[in-house]
Amino acid sequence: MWLINERTSARNRIPDNDRVLRDASLIWRRDGANWVLFSGRRRFGRVVPDSKYAGVWRSVLSGGRLSDMANLAWAKNAVLAAAERELEWEARKRAAIAPPKCPEKWGVFEGSAPPIAPNDLAATPLAEPLQKTPSGGGATCA
Repeated sequence: MWLINERTSARNRIPDNDRVLRDASLIWRRDGANWVLFSGRRRFGRVVPDSKYAGVWRSVLSGGRLSDMANLAWAKNAVLAAAERELEWEARKRAAIAPPKCPEKWGVFEGSAPPIAPNDLAATPLAEPLQKTPSGGGATCA
């Protein structure tokens, strides 16, 4: 996740797919010896110290499993990346369920003009029937 800075130049601005993350306000807080990632009151992940090795951390995965060993920065980054993916997925799901409403109250094709222009030629039979080509000798080009 990129940090927002008032002095950010135009080429370093946050792309559209990260706009969801700006409003999330993800914050790391201590919980005893653990670190927990919050967005408001919602918890996204937890980083716990390894029980055997000092200075080694693990992120808690689904079902209470622990990740591989890593330093604190890498373990926090793994939790942050998972939170970003979840927020992006929720934003896409929300957009798919509630698309922007049409500003007009009537249907798309209602009105005086039909959706397809009338074509009188399509309804008339052909003047000459189609000729079948002989299937035997193969066609030669002149």
